[in-house]
Amino acid sequence: CDGLDNDCDGAVDDVVGGCTLFVRDPLNGGVLDCTSPSTFQPTITWNKAQYDKFKVSIGTTSAFTKGTFISSGKTPLITNSWQVKVKSWTNICGKVADGGPLFVRIQGIDVNVPKSNALSKFFSPVVQATANK
Repeated sequence: CDGLDNDCDGAVDDVVGGCTLFVRDPLNGGVLDCTSPSTFQPTITWNKAQYDKFKVSIGTTSAFTKGTFISSGKTPLITNSWQVKVKSWTNICGKVADGGPLFVRIQGIDVNVPKSNALSKFFSPVVQATANK
């Protein structure tokens, strides 16, 4: 936190939990369990920073190109966690090799910043985990 009004909303951006949007779980280098995707799905958690709504993406490439990732859906989440749905987890586990990488990122949406402002949306740093099949 730098004590500045980085999102230009008239208030200093120091927020509880820190000013940075980042993935809390899985950690970079962690393992995501794909051994039985129909019976166990992970819960992704993150630090919210100043953001109010969120979208989660999990992909087989860090570019998150079409067809290589799953998401939390079209409707943004308002919590700082998401349990991956059975269908989505089965889908992405079917696309990754045992020991292959899975990439996780969070998109934060600040509802207090005009949509026309580039700072209204922000992506967390991408976390790379390993799939265990």
